[in-house]
Amino acid sequence: MRERLDALYEALIAAIPGSKPRTGQRQMLHAMADALAGARFEPDAPLQAAVLEAGTGVGKTRAYLAAGLLLAREQGVKLVISTSTVALQEQVLHKDLPELSAALDVPPTVALLKGRGRYACPVKLDQALDHGLESEQAALELDASSLPPKSAVSSLAKLRLRLKSGQWNGERDSLGPEELQLWPAIGGERGACTGRHCPQFSHCPYFDAKRAASKADVLITNHDLVLASLRSDASSLPSGDRAIYVFDEGHHLPETALSHFACEASLTERRWLQRLEKALVQAASSLRFPGKAFEGCTALLLQQLDELVRALLQTLAPEGLAAGDGDSKPQRVRLPDGVWPEGLPEFWQAVQQAAQRLHDQASEFSAWMRQARADDEDLAALCTLHVAEIGPPFKRLADLVDVATLMLDEGQPPPAKWLDFEAQGEQLRIQAKASPLFAAPVLRQHLWTSTPF
Repeated sequence: MRERLDALYEALIAAIPGSKPRTGQRQMLHAMADALAGARFEPDAPLQAAVLEAGTGVGKTRAYLAAGLLLAREQGVKLVISTSTVALQEQVLHKDLPELSAALDVPPTVALLKGRGRYACPVKLDQALDHGLESEQAALELDASSLPPKSAVSSLAKLRLRLKSGQWNGERDSLGPEELQLWPAIGGERGACTGRHCPQFSHCPYFDAKRAASKADVLITNHDLVLASLRSDASSLPSGDRAIYVFDEGHHLPETALSHFACEASLTERRWLQRLEKALVQAASSLRFPGKAFEGCTALLLQQLDELVRALLQTLAPEGLAAGDGDSKPQRVRLPDGVWPEGLPEFWQAVQQAAQRLHDQASEFSAWMRQARADDEDLAALCTLHVAEIGPPFKRLADLVDVATLMLDEGQPPPAKWLDFEAQGEQLRIQAKASPLFAAPVLRQHLWTSTPF
């Protein structure tokens, strides 16, 4: 393996004018070969890993690309390059990989994959346009205050035309500032996606990118997508028994992990619960769901949230915080050592149980819809519309479950826990936030396993 890597390295140096062999690059090639020489790419195989560090100017990218591609081809698996920045992604895609390809008899096929939220959802685009931005969901999710309604509709119409004609690839990063204001109404969301059952599946920007990624020898992604996939969308990336993963600038992984496994939820803003119940009731009625009715399904959770808020205000509210006294800046209350005052955990437990119960009920209905689509293809379009309405508020419910779960976590060490209190006019707002303190346990549990993803 070392001899083949050395041969490839010499060919690479010869193909790039002005290049000279570097000791550090050759050491990286050999280190990767040694680390992966005994790797078995099959389920439950032990993890093989190497940590490589080198100073600026060594040419790490060139070295890991050469070694990674050769090793991946030897094993018949994919090479996944995860970077910490968009700039590094662009460098790998447009500079380093083309240089490597010039030294190979058979150049690799390459694909770039971003997170689902970086691609437009054709169904949401149609809904926002067809409703003229007057639907309840569009009004709540789209900040079009700087655009007259006619201008917003006109912009959406142009985007849909460009998407359907192939003039726009559906990526957020290719839009201008004015068009970006429309993104909350049209961006993809996992909770609002029906996947292959969607009538727009064959023309979806996100799934087009996934199809290209599935055929590529080299997949370029980023730490954000990798960590997001570990938490909520494991189908985005190939599993660890079918790929070699290279984390360029891996020292950014801990920060990225904490940002993805931290969570927050509003305890006082409840409109999303009304939207969730309305969407569930309409979908169940339209599809003739034989299970438990959804009328009043949010009542218990609303009651438990009210009781929790009252308890928090009585126990932890900052001095001088009062509704009706005008606006105040957010005031943060941290929980020392992650420990709640006596009596408060019971209120969090009640919220967690009520939220989990509603989450399970909605998930059961989602599973029923998937089966209904499979049994009757004529229901696909109708189910897609209902899922698009249910998805956003259901995501808020999942966030509340996650927050309540972390708030009750008394591990060693417990997560960091804090509350932001704010008075706005006649309203008091409370935002609950929690985060793991250290990335190591998170990465050990979710990433450094025998079969990540």
